[in-house]
Amino acid sequence: MFWERFGKPSIHLFRENDTRRCFHDASFLEFVRFVTWAEENKQMLDEHFMTATELCIPCITNYTFIGKMESFGEDSTVIFNKFSKISYTREMKRRMKDLASLDAIVDSINIPFQ
Repeated sequence: MFWERFGKPSIHLFRENDTRRCFHDASFLEFVRFVTWAEENKQMLDEHFMTATELCIPCITNYTFIGKMESFGEDSTVIFNKFSKISYTREMKRRMKDLASLDAIVDSINIPFQ
């Protein structure tokens, strides 16, 4: 997905003599040029390239809970227990961690073939 969405246009726009079918080798310079070009030409990339104020409007939203990736397991436990009638058990937490790891492995294996 990353290669298709960012590598391909990075190479097409900023590499001379582009004859590749796979776009896994976009250089950092080509990528930076593409991101800069997209910003200058008002092209929407994705949320990874947006500012926090574009994503979550922090000045006008009254958040009741703010979580972060580094403590996702603990944060999700708090939220789940607050809004659910079912207790969030250690087993559920372990399964979530296992599923997240499995998802990362599957993505890493499949991405080159998409």
